[in-house]
Amino acid sequence: MDYTDSASAPALLQLRPPSSSRSGNLAPPFYYFPHQEEPLASSSGPRFICLRLHPHPHHLAHCTHTNTTFPGGPAMFRRMEESLTPDPVYPADLEQLGFFVDDSDAACIRNIQTPELYFDFHHTNNQRHNEVRSEAMRACMRQEVEERLIALGLHRLYFPKLTTIKPAGPHMPILAPAIEALKQRKRVVVLIGDAVFSDLGILAYRELQREGGINGGSIVNFAKTLVSRNDPILQEHLFKDRVGVNNKLVPGLIVMNIAEQLYSHKHNRTLTVRGWETLPRKSTFHEAAAIDELENRVEGHRTEQEHIKTVFDKVINNPKYVAPDSEIYVIAIELGAAHMLEILNESFNQYGARIAAMAIINNYRFSKEQITSKSLETFLHQRAREWKVSGDPSKKPSELMELPQHYTSPSADQEYSAALCPTFHGGETNVPECIFTQATVQRAILDFFDEVAEAPKTYRNPTFTSTSEDQGTDARKPTPADPQPFFARRDPDAIELVIDESDYPFKDAPTPERSAVDDAKGALEAMKHALASTPMSTPALQASRERLAQRIVQKAADIEELEKEEMVQAGEEDTGDVQANGDEWIPKPEFKGPIVPFAGTEVHSELVENVAGEDTVRDELAKLGLE
Repeated sequence: MDYTDSASAPALLQLRPPSSSRSGNLAPPFYYFPHQEEPLASSSGPRFICLRLHPHPHHLAHCTHTNTTFPGGPAMFRRMEESLTPDPVYPADLEQLGFFVDDSDAACIRNIQTPELYFDFHHTNNQRHNEVRSEAMRACMRQEVEERLIALGLHRLYFPKLTTIKPAGPHMPILAPAIEALKQRKRVVVLIGDAVFSDLGILAYRELQREGGINGGSIVNFAKTLVSRNDPILQEHLFKDRVGVNNKLVPGLIVMNIAEQLYSHKHNRTLTVRGWETLPRKSTFHEAAAIDELENRVEGHRTEQEHIKTVFDKVINNPKYVAPDSEIYVIAIELGAAHMLEILNESFNQYGARIAAMAIINNYRFSKEQITSKSLETFLHQRAREWKVSGDPSKKPSELMELPQHYTSPSADQEYSAALCPTFHGGETNVPECIFTQATVQRAILDFFDEVAEAPKTYRNPTFTSTSEDQGTDARKPTPADPQPFFARRDPDAIELVIDESDYPFKDAPTPERSAVDDAKGALEAMKHALASTPMSTPALQASRERLAQRIVQKAADIEELEKEEMVQAGEEDTGDVQANGDEWIPKPEFKGPIVPFAGTEVHSELVENVAGEDTVRDELAKLGLE
């Protein structure tokens, strides 16, 4: 920037682009404010004060003079690096962060002061503090998950040497049973998670740090389901928190790690991109350390696809770890599914020959137009199924949603379908990463795998019948005599507008008063559940339990008041022959009593009897001479 006269200077401030790299070794960029003094005699340009913008004015005092100038400009000031606000630090300790793990089977993480609340990301109005604090909490969550997985017989297996002891140099961990247990499993499930935020063993942090808990938001519950699927007695026992299994019951489960693709030499650990961004910095104003594509990647795992191939080559297709006659079942989630499909499209014989079946979770990147392998296309039609967000939470994961084109030979022409394989509804959630956290989806997938296991060599998907309204319609088709162009002209007079008023007023529309009551009741149930799940044996939580019990009593009283207001409002409104009652509409009752003043308005005396005490009503009626 070259300002040659004061008129070209900015009115408030101007950002100077940093010349430093992303390594963070140099000071951050500065903001320049016009100085009000006259320019120096030796300079024809305006004088500026160079300051780093900061929300606290007193930080502007930490500046020093420098000879850095604009072209033709005067001397400048710069902020000393040691005066910059230090990067925030939060301990990876649940208690110090203000949280605890409750006694529920889900093992939810709750706030110590207010146990009905879960983790809150927006703890402050400073984004950097929120990010660092959140990563400290995620570190605690990962530790809790790992402890429970170890009890289930799943340990970290470190590449490149495939040891269970963490190396001192570059490495890449996956989760797997001990070698002796893995070799004995005739059915091995391979889980390939998403490639964005899914740390090893984590399915969805948004579920883990809320109602899903440590067990539901991670693979813990799925591992327990694999062990106890056909044993109801064992299932009842195993789904209690922190319950372990013996070596005979260790699940044949291998969990890949395609999200943690970055390696930090300083911290000797693998990280996701989000984890890398939260590593300590020199100050809050410094950027994250630059990623060196050579030094910060692990050999054999430099990309997601390279990682998948390495795990297949070194473990799954290695008879030292997995028996040659074992059946391999793959579950691939979102981007993990896309990467797996790309590998199978390129090298199906090498990586797909051993796969007995594949469950895909909400693939959105790999399309059917990308398929060049006939073997992959056949495999997807015959031995694969997908579960995806459907937008209809009432549909079960066992209900078909869409079929691929040419899956069958229909009597009528099929509409276009983007499905790769038979596709089913993803359950109640509308969040893709939460599809596989649902027990109903997990059971649907394992039911599919059980079907395949009955005839693993000859299995074919059944001839599903699509429930889509778009498939097999009876619409007229164009002919030479009646071409029916897509944008055909229509006769406006031939259009009949039909309005169905049978559902008016809307049956599913509760009144505002009823909505307030329902919300309050939901909050009360959550508070009661939190109280029941808060450990009684922990002295540090006793005060929190007492406060929560008091809030429960107050909330119950508030609900009574809301219900009274709802009844009063129902008496005030004259809606004809109907009135709102929750989510339904019922005939409005006929009141025979006189109109009396109550709560600042006039209502039927019979309605007042339902709200106030009997004695109170009698006294009020006596005052009016109506007794």
